[in-house]
Amino acid sequence: RRWRPNVAHLGRAVSCMWSADDHAAVHAAMHRVHSNTSLLPPACAVRQSRWAAKLRTSLASTPVAAVRSSLSLCSATDVFGALAAFPHARTHTLVSREPLLGKEPWSSIDNQTLWGCFRMACAGGFMLGHKVREFASRWGALPLLLAALRAAGLTVLRVSRWSPGGLDGMQIECAGRRQRVRYVQAELYSRPNLSALFGAADLAPERPAGALIKGAEATFRGGDVEARGSQGSLSRALLAATDVLLQDTMTGVRWPLVRAWACNMVPLGTLVLPSIETNVTDDAVSQRQIRTLWRSSRWRSLRGQRFGYCASAAFIREENDGVPAALLRPNDVPTRGEEGEEERGEPMHCGVLLAWRRTSSSGGVDQKHACAAPSRFNPGQRSTIAQTARSALALALESS
Repeated sequence: RRWRPNVAHLGRAVSCMWSADDHAAVHAAMHRVHSNTSLLPPACAVRQSRWAAKLRTSLASTPVAAVRSSLSLCSATDVFGALAAFPHARTHTLVSREPLLGKEPWSSIDNQTLWGCFRMACAGGFMLGHKVREFASRWGALPLLLAALRAAGLTVLRVSRWSPGGLDGMQIECAGRRQRVRYVQAELYSRPNLSALFGAADLAPERPAGALIKGAEATFRGGDVEARGSQGSLSRALLAATDVLLQDTMTGVRWPLVRAWACNMVPLGTLVLPSIETNVTDDAVSQRQIRTLWRSSRWRSLRGQRFGYCASAAFIREENDGVPAALLRPNDVPTRGEEGEEERGEPMHCGVLLAWRRTSSSGGVDQKHACAAPSRFNPGQRSTIAQTARSALALALESS
């Protein structure tokens, strides 16, 4: 049977704009939409479930199981990654620059346009940025997030406005383990927005907190020289506010910053280094360090699963100034690219870095002793941790 999403229900259920006067109507509409509408093809939910199960196997016995709050930056409404990577987190916060609501009624949503945003994200890949921006400019990011939650098997209970530091955002409470999914619209190269988001006391309501970076385009590296300062400030603020970092090697935080922050790391999959314009390393020493890490006994296979950006076999054979663009472990299993013009179903290779820091009894970071996986925090430590994060953010802004 052909998939026929019922977008008409979506348009009839939600026609109001977001304002303080219609919260109750929005709550009821969100519940009706989520309960009665299948927005993504069933195959997406099946592939997502299988990918999540295999990813958790690759990450077994690591600190990701201890994470209670997650933060995903600049991956649009791709909540799939956060739900899979941090299965025990009760709060997932997504931050991207796409607006919550657009200017056009939801009844005009084109099925294939919505599905086009998710086509490469249902099995560990990434949302197509240009399609997400085009969609959100017309209908907003909210329909995309609802579609993702539906495909992930979550049921919406209520929706409310959540405005950290005055930023525009919302919070969705879901059934089951009473998970909360938040979305915040923010351009994080803006200093006021950066301060507002990371200065919010409830950004990570429970600790340990995990950061997920998957298919984040040029958010943390790349672009022109002027962007380096903003990228550094954002990276330092993120590391100050979190305890566990899981990122793809092509779009994540630069290696020198991670190396200085983490007390332990686990490499997974193929070490795929970005092109020379967006290099993951800043010097020859860093180059040797990251390659040594990938050759170590800590390495794990991704078991043929995708995670964010990947590289084709042709790419990893390339060299930048005589240095190979990737380090392929012979016992790893490549993933299969998506069908279509971009990847044509060819073998693809992905690299993932898991890093974490040890937290001391005072809520700070202890890098002098043997690293231990963060387990849990005393509730009384939250104010100290928040103060430490704010101090680190202030230093990051001053140094940029």
